[in-house]
Amino acid sequence: MKHPFSINSFGGVNYQYEGSKEFYDQVIFIALKTGPGELVLDPNFGTEDPTFDSGEPIGFRTTLTNFWPEIAVTAVTADKVNKNGTRSIKVDYEVDDAIS
Repeated sequence: MKHPFSINSFGGVNYQYEGSKEFYDQVIFIALKTGPGELVLDPNFGTEDPTFDSGEPIGFRTTLTNFWPEIAVTAVTADKVNKNGTRSIKVDYEVDDAIS
């Protein structure tokens, strides 16, 4: 996960612009990593822990639709849980520029 900005090798600021691919990648990461109720300001935000469930994480598309309607998820694929107790989730998406 990245912050909206970082410091480059020359000491200047690199900003992650809203609407960039990096911005939407981070939005999706945050939506997957935040559980329902963890965000005190809006308890409706979040996705159930997808580690031990098969298929798409519960609440994921709803969170994206409610908070970032310009994101259209086209596919979600998840590996099986590995020996470390983690699994990879790949999200394919498109962004509707007319909404943002």
